[in-house]
Amino acid sequence: MNNTQYENAEVILKGIRDEADKEAQRIIEDAKKTAEKIVSDAKEKGEARKSEILAEAKMEISEMSGKFFSSVNIKKKKIILNARKKFFEKLMEEVKRKFFDMRRSEEYRSFLKKAVAEGIRVVGKKEMVVFYSAADKKFFDENFLLEIKSESNAGDEAV
Repeated sequence: MNNTQYENAEVILKGIRDEADKEAQRIIEDAKKTAEKIVSDAKEKGEARKSEILAEAKMEISEMSGKFFSSVNIKKKKIILNARKKFFEKLMEEVKRKFFDMRRSEEYRSFLKKAVAEGIRVVGKKEMVVFYSAADKKFFDENFLLEIKSESNAGDEAV
């Protein structure tokens, strides 16, 4: 092979190498672009999934929070109702105790007489039937009935 042919072969080889380098560079650039696109798509999908997961978590937290506060409110209402019930029970016990204490006192006879006389005045009928407890039977004698008639300004027909 002569020098010219050798030079021609070198030029052809250089052209082939340059073309191969360009093609390799183009393939590398395409591969980089494809890789960047894959990474970009994966990031977008990851961000979208992250947003979905966060939204779901926020919903769950909101639901749990609502259930928690509802449960707390129900417990609070139960505590308040129980406290009211206990207060009412104690109050009723105290009222009963005071009533029974009063029933044994000297003022009870006077209270009973005034209460019956007031009832007669309010009702305003000529004839009245007074129902009383067996424990109060000892008070309702003839003398007591006369005192009630006198205090209520009722005639002989009343009581």
